[in-house]
Amino acid sequence: MGDRRQVVFIDSRWKTYPAVERALTKKEKIEKGEWEEWDENNQASPPENMLEGNCIVLYTHWGGSEMGDNLAGALDHQVTRSRWCDPNYLTRILISRLIGDDHESETGWGLAPTILDSEYRDFIVDTVDHKVTIARTEASPWRSVDVESYSFEEFIALSKAGRRFDEYKRDPEHDHPTEGLFDSDLMGKTVEEQLIILKQHETASV
Repeated sequence: MGDRRQVVFIDSRWKTYPAVERALTKKEKIEKGEWEEWDENNQASPPENMLEGNCIVLYTHWGGSEMGDNLAGALDHQVTRSRWCDPNYLTRILISRLIGDDHESETGWGLAPTILDSEYRDFIVDTVDHKVTIARTEASPWRSVDVESYSFEEFIALSKAGRRFDEYKRDPEHDHPTEGLFDSDLMGKTVEEQLIILKQHETASV
């Protein structure tokens, strides 16, 4: 499978939750009158229609660690920017630019009408509200965790500053491209704070 990663293109009909949802314990759910007998393992009941609406999923089996940079570059291209106001053309242009010269390859890229299992957090591109949300989802998602959301401009700026959006957990044995800065070091901070940290890290690495 390689390091498969996916970009999910959505429109304004989709509903997403902007923060981590913590599963309620059985005791908490009983106190709130929300406990149901089928709810095993003390997991939170799936909210109805949490992720609703149509989507197009572009996924790759290789190069998942570079998807953030590639998506930011595709969004920042002059042709793409000229179609930010047109969700249909914007989606097509982004898909074309991400696939690039691999459009005639038999493998490497695929399209799906639903979210698939992935080894990374997904990039959810809202083509109407011009936002990129990075979140860990499931193949049949009813909740998202490790969520970050940025405007197109913010996402592009963070990418240019060195943010990769590729590794959430620290792994001392992994040769990370940003030499030690992981998503977990930057999540929860404002864009301005992240840009300062990235600049400081770049200066210290020289």
